[in-house]
Amino acid sequence: MAAAPAFEPFHGVPAAEPEPPYSHPSQPKVEAEAKTGSSWHDIIGIGIVAALLGFAGGYQCARQEAVPYEPTMKVVPATTKIEEATRPATPILTGAKSALLDFLAAPDWKSRGKLVLFPETILPRMEAFHSNHADGPTAATRIAIEHCEANATSNLMLVIFRIYTSAQPNGFPVAVSETVDGWKIDWQPFVEFKDELFIEFVTGKA
Repeated sequence: MAAAPAFEPFHGVPAAEPEPPYSHPSQPKVEAEAKTGSSWHDIIGIGIVAALLGFAGGYQCARQEAVPYEPTMKVVPATTKIEEATRPATPILTGAKSALLDFLAAPDWKSRGKLVLFPETILPRMEAFHSNHADGPTAATRIAIEHCEANATSNLMLVIFRIYTSAQPNGFPVAVSETVDGWKIDWQPFVEFKDELFIEFVTGKA
């Protein structure tokens, strides 16, 4: 019987060969500086900016108060009817029309003369005119507004009405002006249109 082969004595696990040291690739200078950490100047600057942002945020929250939303326009239901007749007339048109109605209802030229423009010039003309023309109130069948404007300098108003009568079914314009003494009527064009003085002039009657 052959003898068992002899074994070498156990000396432990053989150590692995050491790996070569790993060399890191060189990095740009800027990136290397960024990895070195922030300086104390940067830390102070960040702290100041954070404080300012916090103050601004707190100020805005304190300044803006929560206000419940309220619509600026009221919604009118579709079933609501707006009656034109119930709308109040403006003070301008009310005053002008009131003066015109008083002028038309005046019984004679003297009463009417209290409501005319430039009375110092117009009153003698009114007296001369009615010396050979009938005098009395003017019965209007309808009164309409044709124009309304304000004077650019004085801001006084001028309203042009159209007066319809049985003798003048197509109507004729009447100017009513606002003055410091109230509303006054321009008598000269009124009487020329009302009594058709141009026709009298053309036909030789005047």
